[in-house]
Amino acid sequence: METVRDMLREAVKQRVLKYAWPIARALIHARPGISLQKAAIAWLRLGEVVLDIGANEGKTAAIFSACVGRKGLVHAIEPNPTLCNRLRRIPWPRNNVDVHEVAIGLTAATADFYIDTRPASWASSLSVEHMQRETEEHGVTFVPTKIQTISLDSFC
Repeated sequence: METVRDMLREAVKQRVLKYAWPIARALIHARPGISLQKAAIAWLRLGEVVLDIGANEGKTAAIFSACVGRKGLVHAIEPNPTLCNRLRRIPWPRNNVDVHEVAIGLTAATADFYIDTRPASWASSLSVEHMQRETEEHGVTFVPTKIQTISLDSFC
């Protein structure tokens, strides 16, 4: 149940966003060499729908979520099952992030997906060449798994 304090906080935040957001967007938009966070602020609008393809740990999805607000929607697309489960457990503050355990490919299919086995790494790839290069250059061991792919056209 939403308290009066929560409602007041949301009202103040919406008021600030209404006036500060366009000013911040204009200032950031005019500055070259900006970061992803600043670019998202400059170009994403409240209420928009955005895709985070290869969402990993959700940092970019969190930025997008803040930019599009409660009426917007972020599709966090992550084929790595471990990362996808972590993304699903995040208590997204705006409830505007949908997590999809799938990879974007040319067609709908089942594909080989290679996941780095190092404990602190979340590296993964659909590319056999990338997996082989990382194994040769860095001694990384990848575990193959099967994942679902869909085309971007069919997703949208």
